[in-house]
Amino acid sequence: MGVSIRAVGTADDVKIDGRECKEVTSLLACRSVDFVTYAGAGGQVEAMESNKFDDWDVDVIGEAEFRQRRPDLVTLIEKHIKEEIMKTDKELLTEATAKITALETEKAALQTKLTEAETQGLKATAASELNKLLSESKLPEAAQNKIKKQFAEATKVEGMKEAITEEAEYLKTLGAPTKTSKNLGASQNGTDATEAAAETQASLVKGYQLMGLSEADAKVAAGV
Repeated sequence: MGVSIRAVGTADDVKIDGRECKEVTSLLACRSVDFVTYAGAGGQVEAMESNKFDDWDVDVIGEAEFRQRRPDLVTLIEKHIKEEIMKTDKELLTEATAKITALETEKAALQTKLTEAETQGLKATAASELNKLLSESKLPEAAQNKIKKQFAEATKVEGMKEAITEEAEYLKTLGAPTKTSKNLGASQNGTDATEAAAETQASLVKGYQLMGLSEADAKVAAGV
């Protein structure tokens, strides 16, 4: 008793012992394994068995034949593939959208920090220039503090020199000494000078109070 197999495979045309034949190089699928009296001996049963072949073998059928014989399966498979593709595309789109949103949020935050840093830099430059101008102006400390408060949030130097000049002119009007007559005698000259100094200090105190200082701070600033 021998064994006969019915299988799907690949073979090459070769010549063995001077005889042309096919040499099996691989087996793709097996349909059946049967016991026979003489395996491959060329008997009638063997010949009938070898000739019995399904012409619609899924392992060897082409696309055209498959579409013709089973259009329902072709439609179902194509539908399933499209659904999987659409599902994958949707997931990729959702993921990409989330990444874009995160990047835009990060970009906005960085832009805000950059703007704040630039603003702080401009403020520091303006404050440094203002301190320099105030130092050169020789204005009283109270007047300098008033101008510093005025330009506390400034990012540009425009208007600083004008404000310092206006403040200096204003203080001059407050502190202008009263003219006294000469040659009126020592006692008279001394009295007039004292009164003039008192009036000047009083005017300075009022001026500093108008600038927002308390009476005590105004007296200190006026040197009373």
